[in-house]
Amino acid sequence: MNFMMVKKGIACLLVLTFAGKLSQAQQVSTGTVNVSGSGFSNDNIVVDWSVGELVRIDTRYSESKSFLVTQGFLQPDFARPLVMVTDPSFAPGEVKLLPNPVKTILKVQFSMRQSGYLRYMIFSQTGSKMAQSGFHYYGYGYTQSVDMTGYTAGVYYLYVELEPVAGSKVKKGSYKVIKFD
Repeated sequence: MNFMMVKKGIACLLVLTFAGKLSQAQQVSTGTVNVSGSGFSNDNIVVDWSVGELVRIDTRYSESKSFLVTQGFLQPDFARPLVMVTDPSFAPGEVKLLPNPVKTILKVQFSMRQSGYLRYMIFSQTGSKMAQSGFHYYGYGYTQSVDMTGYTAGVYYLYVELEPVAGSKVKKGSYKVIKFD
């Protein structure tokens, strides 16, 4: 017998034994085992991976199919604007959420230079629309207050859309909001 085949056979036996022990431990335990993982992102793609945890991720779309919400253990980093559409997005700093996490009142600061009609919607983790509002934005900065006291603790998503008066395309973006009690 070839030495490499014996070595591969022993390695497979060890992996199967270890996997059997892990599956027995996971049947008894209610927690999540996270052995290792990491992520990668650039301008076009975000990839997150992990070993040893549940990989079930539930995805929901809005009625217009322009907003996507996912839930599950593996989630990308939402610290920067997550744009779900191919239209232009807001530049960093043009939309700020303060404070985030929020307990009562969420302040949304807009600082775009172009004027137009600005609308925003709040979605739950399941993709249900919780609130919607809009106003004329004049291009010199504005802070909108959003009352979050009636919301239960959890993660919500703020979708913002600016329809400019003239010239450029509609800007769209979505932002993660964490509500706590």
